[in-house]
Amino acid sequence: MPRPFGSATIRRSAAAVLAFVSALVAMPIAARAQDVACEVGRAEVRRLDFEGNDTFSDDELSARVLTTPSSVAKRYLRIVGTPRCYPSVGLGPDVRALTQFYKNNGFYNTRVDTLVRKVGSNAVAVTFRIVEGLPIVLDSLTITGLDSIPRSSEVLANLQLHKGGRFSLLAMLTDEDSIVSRMRNDGYPHAAVYPASSVQLQQHRATVALDVSPGPRARIGVIAVHSVGVDGGRREDRGD
Repeated sequence: MPRPFGSATIRRSAAAVLAFVSALVAMPIAARAQDVACEVGRAEVRRLDFEGNDTFSDDELSARVLTTPSSVAKRYLRIVGTPRCYPSVGLGPDVRALTQFYKNNGFYNTRVDTLVRKVGSNAVAVTFRIVEGLPIVLDSLTITGLDSIPRSSEVLANLQLHKGGRFSLLAMLTDEDSIVSRMRNDGYPHAAVYPASSVQLQQHRATVALDVSPGPRARIGVIAVHSVGVDGGRREDRGD
């Protein structure tokens, strides 16, 4: 039986974990406006850079951090535009957010360092230096419970996880959600997926097993159509 992170089998609600992960991503965005608002004495952020991020773009990473540079107009014209300052809580939350983002996407050994350079009398440039490390590779993917399901190949089409590819918690949860949605659209309103995953950190390998419980298939019974008149009585059909 697969064991997660070398300890115990994971069986959890995809919806609950997705909600938790979404909260992790959304928290920096929600807090950004108040935390980087400029007050007297706080240093303006003129530049925000990322180094070593081979897998994810600067835009993807900047959406996960509180640190935000001033608007283009403010950076270059100085007089107009929106100033944004060094976070009042420091860079610790950003380092943790980036580390968690990489972990959610299959990089369990990512290290994030910071560099803050003075670029004006009261302005700084912030750089996040990232060492991604090796990703977790999926050794095997087993999906059971679909033997009796018509068009099961369509249910499993274009999933994110595949043998030899990068394992990530987000991809696994997304695949669970895709399978359940497709099953329900195909007439299985009680379909559920029970995941089990195992990650061997030292070997950078993982295995995933998804046990699909289709539940009974719903079928349409008798369709009855009743027509009433505008006054609530029986409708009378009239010819031209």
